[in-house]
Order: sequence, then C-alpha cells, then structure tokens
Amino acid sequence: MSEEREQVPVFCFIGQIPSPVAGDTYARRTRELNIAAIRAHAARVTHRRKKQTKQGHYHVNLPKKRVDHRKGDVASSADEEGKKVWRSRRDVVASLNTEFLLDQTTRDPFNNESTRKLPLVVHDLMNFAYDQLFPRNLPGIPTSTVKTIMTSRRRAAMEDITEFHAQVSNAATMAFMVTSDQAKISVLTRIRLIHQNAAIEKIRQEMLEIRGPPTEIFIQRMLLLSTQGGDPLDTWGVQTHPESPIVKASNLKGYHRFRIIPQHHRALAHLVREKGGIQSITKVPGLAQKLQLSDVSTATREGRRPAFPLVNDLLESVAKVRFSLDDEAILFQTVLGAAMEPFLPILDQTLSNLFIQACLLTVALDQFTRGGKGRPLLHEIHLSAVVLQHRLYSAPALAEILPQYGEASRTDYLNEATRLVLMIYMDMVLWPLPWAVGVKPRLAGELRNILPHITGAPPYDFSPVEHSPLGYLGIYYLLMGGIAATYTSYRSWYATQFFQHVHPIFQTWEDFKDVIKRFLWWDYVMEPPAFAFWTESFAAGLPKSVTGPEILTADLPVRQKEPCLDPLSDASYRYQRQLYIDALSMSNVASCDQS
Repeated sequence: MSEEREQVPVFCFIGQIPSPVAGDTYARRTRELNIAAIRAHAARVTHRRKKQTKQGHYHVNLPKKRVDHRKGDVASSADEEGKKVWRSRRDVVASLNTEFLLDQTTRDPFNNESTRKLPLVVHDLMNFAYDQLFPRNLPGIPTSTVKTIMTSRRRAAMEDITEFHAQVSNAATMAFMVTSDQAKISVLTRIRLIHQNAAIEKIRQEMLEIRGPPTEIFIQRMLLLSTQGGDPLDTWGVQTHPESPIVKASNLKGYHRFRIIPQHHRALAHLVREKGGIQSITKVPGLAQKLQLSDVSTATREGRRPAFPLVNDLLESVAKVRFSLDDEAILFQTVLGAAMEPFLPILDQTLSNLFIQACLLTVALDQFTRGGKGRPLLHEIHLSAVVLQHRLYSAPALAEILPQYGEASRTDYLNEATRLVLMIYMDMVLWPLPWAVGVKPRLAGELRNILPHITGAPPYDFSPVEHSPLGYLGIYYLLMGGIAATYTSYRSWYATQFFQHVHPIFQTWEDFKDVIKRFLWWDYVMEPPAFAFWTESFAAGLPKSVTGPEILTADLPVRQKEPCLDPLSDASYRYQRQLYIDALSMSNVASCDQS
C-alpha cells in the first residue's frame, strides 16, 4: 500500500479552465470540480513533503557515526564515506528549510480574482517599488519608519482593491525611468492604463459616497492617482544640459515623463482643504511630505503659487541640516554670488534671501558631488531645495504687483527678471525637470518680455561697458535666458543681444566665464549649454555678407583651459558649430569641415 502511495505523481498538468457561459450549469460544475481537484492535489503534495522532511530527504537513511570499541575512536575507513554523504544530504535539507523563498512565492496560486492577476514582470516591479522606488518619495524619514510604511502599504494593497489599483498604476508609472526594454515598456503601458482607469472609477465612486471630511487613506489614494499624469511626453528624453546629481534624490524625473492632469491636482487640493489643511494630516506617516513634494512640483510645471503652505515637519528637518565646508568649498563660497552683492540692497528682500540660499545650496551640492569631507547628505540638500523652490514660487510675480501699484518701475522689472533667472537656475541645478515639461521655454519667453524694460538710464544701464558690474548683470540675465530658450523661437533674439553686449568686451570664453561665474553658476551643469550659446551668438552676429570660405578664417571662440567635467561638451560644441554653418547655407564649408 505504501508503495502505491509513492507512485502518486508529483506534478499535475492542467490546461486553462474556460469561464462558464451564463446559464450553463454543467460547465460551471465542471469548472468547480477541476478547481477542487487542483487544490486537493496541492494539499496531497504539501502533506507528503512535510512527512518526508520529518523522515529525511526523500527517505534517505543518513549514515550515523560508528564507534570502533577496539580503538576508542571513529572508524576511519568506510565511515569517511558515510560522513561525506551525511554532510551532502544535510546541506540539501538545510537549503530547503521553510524560510527559503523561491521565485513567485508571493503569488497566491488559488487567487481566482481576475482583477488582481498580474504578469510576472509586474510582480517583480512591485517588489522593486516597495524596496527602492516608493521609499525615494520619503526623503529624510528614518529607515525603520520607511520599512513600517512599506509594510502597511503592502497590507493595504492586499486588503483594498482601490489601493491595489492605485499602487500598481503608480509603480508602473515610475518604472518607465528604470527600464528601456521596449517589450517591458509595452507591458507596463497596458498595465498602467488598465489599473489607472480602474483606480479612477473606484475613487470616483468613493467620492460620491463621502459624507464629511475625507480620510487620510482616501487622500493618499488620490495622491497616488494625481502624480501619475496622463499620456507620456514624446520628447521626454531630450536633455539640453548635463543632469544634476540631485535628480537621484527623488522620483521627480519619472513622474514628469507624463502630461499633467490639472483636474486631479485641483481635486486633491480640495480634499486636503476639506480635511483641515496639510498641517492637519498626521496619521499616515510621510503623507504630508509627499503632498508637499507633489504640490511644489505641480506649481513649478504650471507656473503658479503652491496650493499648500510649508509643512512644519519639513521646516524642522531642514533647520537640523548641518555640514562643514572643506577648503575647496570655502573658496567656492567666496566667489559664488560675489558680483551680485551690489544689487542685493536694491532687490526685494525676499529675492535677496532666496539668491543667498541658492548660493549656499550650490556650494553644498558641489561638495557632495566632489565627495568632500564633511559634506551633507543628498536627501538633506533635496529637502532644502524643496523649501527654496516653494518660497521662490510663492514670491509675487510682476503681474500680481501691477494692479496694486499701477505702472511698474525699473526696480519692479529688475525684481521680476531676478525672480525668473532664479527659477531658470533652479530648473537646471537644484530642482531639475526634463526639458519636455516646458518650464524652461516658458521662463525664457517671460524673461524676453521683461529685459527690454530694464535698459535705459542708470543705475540699470546694461550697456557693454567694460568692468561695469551693472552691465555684467544684464549679460548674465541674457545668458540664462539664452540657455532656457534652447529649441525655442526666442533663441535667436537672445543670441543677437548677447553678441552685441558680450563680444565687444570678451574675446575668449575663459575671460567671459571668469566674470560670469561670480553670479549664480555651477560648472558641472551650466558650462556645456553656456559655451554652446556663446558659440551660437558669435555665429548670429556675423555679417550677412560673409561667405562660406571666409568663415573658416574667422576667429571662432575657443577655450584656453582644460574642458569642463562633462565629456560631451566638446562633442556638443562641434555639433553646434556644424548647425551654425548649415544655418548660414554654407554647404561647401560643411563639406570641407567633414573632410
């Protein structure tokens, strides 16, 4: 009888069980019997394995030590083979203990709910999201707290179908920045769309049933939905300058791959206000901070003020940031922003403070990138950048001032230009967003409309006067606007103005950079696009009568010192130079250049 039981097959091969047709009782009964047979087989196999574990691995009688009474020790001949077999069998049994998790063990083999069935790649993605992606939305929170939050989120996804759909679609959204496999992207796109639509429908039904203030759990689900956006941006991969290292501190780049849906963010802001404001959200750990991050990010893309005030916990975390400057950081701090000091008393006090804070954060980011001694942590720099970005976009724009004071003065225009230039710098270095979201083109257009109003009588004369700090400030504004205007129609205007103001004074790039780096500047990110704009402005200022052969004899600007840190800068310069030659319809020069 025992031998017959041993002949029970270990595996049970089954086909796909079709869903019964409505009204077909026989088909439904057949499906139930098949499912019952599968479960019975799984129970028999599980019981047999447990029984075998108690008796030894597959009923192998492990050798025991034999004592040779004549010599008083372990036999050394045949028993050596027995010890080897014992060790090998023991290792096999130890490797198959109950705590050893095989692949796909997190999947429930008896879960017949079709809405929760996910492809294997999405199962792997969810585990990766809980371990890596989701914790990056909680910078500054202790690791033990983050683990507790992730455990509760796993449990919430298992218990609530709305939370399940929201988490899966959110993880699929972030996965676009960690994979370039087109097959996986195709699967993720379908999964994202299916679960996003399901989450929208579930949340819509819950909103209709809300009576009174919403719960924090519901606000968290709405946040997961609103941060995902809509359709993907086609030009998401376009990059006009080297990527700032601060991108690695959060998932902002991944979330900004998709078009924003303003209706979702307005609904989220309304729910938070109904709850009593962002300061009243304290039960769900990390939720207030994620709301703050999403709000500042959305305000940056839309060019508006943030909807929520700064959270007290965030301000306390930033106030605790401490780091010591090394020698190189101290030298960098003495140079950065020095040329702006004559203008700080003229500017609005808020903008002056924001400029100083941007300089300090740049020094900290540079020290972190270099790996200097006493450097701050990356998430500390990121949290400080969140506060700075919030305060910058909370500063009143010129359009908000005009209704109160009537006609704007040159000081008002100078404040507005400084505010826009600070936003451009933040978008490049301290709060970098992909070019495709349109922040830089929007700021370049607004700055283009402001700069003509601050030229004229002193002390705002930005004429090309050598060694004039007033003129240098205007040149710096033109440079920042020209960088932001990459791939826009404003680029030619900035290039022409830049040539008229800069090239009569500076003959080489290094001479120009020695002056301009005393404003708000970081070589790692800004030198490649700035040098490309410098070269383009030289081409834009050439006389129209210059022919193809003559341009080869012109003194193109060259760098006299070693190139910047970015290895693509020289290639970018050659590419830009070729574009300028083609733009002047010099096909013969292009052919000579290629040869």
